Amino acid sequence: MYTYKANLKYKTNFCDSDWSIDFRHTMILYNILLSNRYARVLEIGSYYGASTTAFIEALDQGCQFELHLCDICFKDIVRRLCEKHFVEGKVFFHECASSDYLMKAPAFDFAFLDGSHIAEHLQDEFELLSMQNTETYVLHDTRTQLLPESKYTPWFDGPLLISNKLKSSPDWLCLEDSIDRQGEQTKRGLFFATKNLDQYMSAKGIFNYWNSVSTQKLIEDMG
Repeated sequence: MYTYKANLKYKTNFCDSDWSIDFRHTMILYNILLSNRYARVLEIGSYYGASTTAFIEALDQGCQFELHLCDICFKDIVRRLCEKHFVEGKVFFHECASSDYLMKAPAFDFAFLDGSHIAEHLQDEFELLSMQNTETYVLHDTRTQLLPESKYTPWFDGPLLISNKLKSSPDWLCLEDSIDRQGEQTKRGLFFATKNLDQYMSAKGIFNYWNSVSTQKLIEDMG
């Protein structure tokens, strides 16, 4: 029986910006990484490193994957967060446009896509990764385009477009959390898709568990 884990150490990477991933969604990402034996994983878009903490904590817990980070400009807080595992040769920085990197990158078995949210950019990322047979994805901000404050901003349309594409395909098994919780930003949406049934069943348990955790309990876990 898999034990769901909380209490990330690197809480300083969670800032008040509306652009940062929510703590609850970071916990889902963290537990997905812990529950699978990935060899090469990718994060596109690190910002202040809130989502990157999930990958680093998973490495701290003994996961053996290579972590490849791609962003057009890495903040110092992200580089400091990754310093130990970078020195150990487990973390690799790729400071460039995602499409430039993916055109020559080796295959990944897991990808977290949270960089540019422009539809054309997300489509390029997904197509390039698909050519390498990446079978498991997590996308952030899949419902942001539908929120009243964002629906007229065209640069949020990519995650919604790709998630709808995957949902409509019989080849993909999908999960999503976009519940509107007071004091949280989870209504923006976190989306999981895989072609692997075992990974889907594992992720379903993780989504169900973290969907059920109260906001108060989540605050205590962050404390």
